[in-house]
Amino acid sequence: MAELSPLTHAELSRRAVKWLINMGCTVAVDEITTTCTPERCDAIGFNGGGFSIVVEVKCSRSDFQRDKHKGHRNPAIRKGMGTYRYFMAPAGLLKPEELPDGWGLVEVGGKICRIVKGGKPTYRWNEPYPFENDRQAEIGLLSSLVRRLRDGEPSAQRILTQRQNSLTVAATPQPQGEAK
Repeated sequence: MAELSPLTHAELSRRAVKWLINMGCTVAVDEITTTCTPERCDAIGFNGGGFSIVVEVKCSRSDFQRDKHKGHRNPAIRKGMGTYRYFMAPAGLLKPEELPDGWGLVEVGGKICRIVKGGKPTYRWNEPYPFENDRQAEIGLLSSLVRRLRDGEPSAQRILTQRQNSLTVAATPQPQGEAK
């Protein structure tokens, strides 16, 4: 099994955003941090149907092994973000049987992203979501994202270019006090 991927972490994270959009997410972003949670998702997407999808990108086996020790991976310590959770890695890097319970696996080979473990996320499923997500952290992350877009921060502009018209933010100007 290969140790390192020819794809960089940043390249796989961008692929994850495109995959999230293809899975029906109307908002998807990679590598966003916020003070509302210590969790940093490689990519996260949200759907109007009420679910969220976290994608953790892995380019090496050692990175995958380190992931097990994150506090938000242990629900007894703290819930993590994502009602669905997937690892995305180059084909052959990870084995489906070594993933944590409930996690899916998306393999990348060439231009193809293929789910090899877990189902396609959909709000139409009648079964419960695989994970109880940290809703407060997700709302904080979305609020931070909207603020960044409103303020025109360069870090937020890449979100708009991922898929034209997938996210529209209308900033209402604050009323100015009238001189008397």
